[in-house]
Amino acid sequence: MIVQPGPVIDFLLANLNVREPHQIDWAKVGPRNGNGDGEVQPIEITVYEYFINHRHIELRYSADFPCINVGKARRPVFIPVELCSLVSLQRYTKALSTQQRASLVEKSRQKPQERMRVLTDALKRSNYDADPLLGSSGISINNQFTQVEGRVLPAPRLKVGNGEDFFPRNGRWNFNNKKFVEPKTIERWAVVNFSARCDIRGLCRDLIKCGGMKGISIDQPWEVFEENPSQRRNPPSVRVENMFGMIKAKLPGPPQFFLCILSERKNSDIYGEPLFFPLHDDVCKVFPK
Repeated sequence: MIVQPGPVIDFLLANLNVREPHQIDWAKVGPRNGNGDGEVQPIEITVYEYFINHRHIELRYSADFPCINVGKARRPVFIPVELCSLVSLQRYTKALSTQQRASLVEKSRQKPQERMRVLTDALKRSNYDADPLLGSSGISINNQFTQVEGRVLPAPRLKVGNGEDFFPRNGRWNFNNKKFVEPKTIERWAVVNFSARCDIRGLCRDLIKCGGMKGISIDQPWEVFEENPSQRRNPPSVRVENMFGMIKAKLPGPPQFFLCILSERKNSDIYGEPLFFPLHDDVCKVFPK
């Protein structure tokens, strides 16, 4: 990933999906400074006072924000975040956040027609036929894509309930009004709510109804586990660990599955790094990426 150059505060606003600097959650940004033990410490002065009184630089909004340490552990150099900018052509090599991964996939995804148009336009702009070196070497590049013969494979056939054959339509299967060949019964399950505001009773009722339409018999959930609102600002791993501690203390036995409800609609930090927690000696659950 190449970091877009510009003010650091703009980078934080874009990647944390907030509009104003005071809305930044600095706990998610990570460490920005350290407690250095410099050799000389003649006076004690705040970074804000130094830049205002000694450098005569007005700080518009970052007086109460954490500073960025651009020095070393033993000789820290603290700079207000609004005075820092990202230089161009910097590669970001650490793990991307959920929002950054989604944005990267969205921008790199192209439809076949769009990709073909981009390549054709690039070929025309390059104008390889006018290159004297290629011409003297007897190399020519066709302006059209190479065409190869292909064939369309027949769509696979599925078997659904009541012995019915099921074929895809428009490249996908629609299981509305279809039942499974061997539906199962779900007797042991629970709901885990990570601070989402929703009608959990209605959600469980709709899930049970939907399962019945597919031939799956679903009992009422064992338990509904609600996250403490004070946990929302904790790191994802801490939130999941605390939730699983509550689950292990209350569940009478291993469930068949959990229904986890996340507060964010699209990108959630909970649904991020793989987390592995044993529920019992013979049962575990994995949160995938």
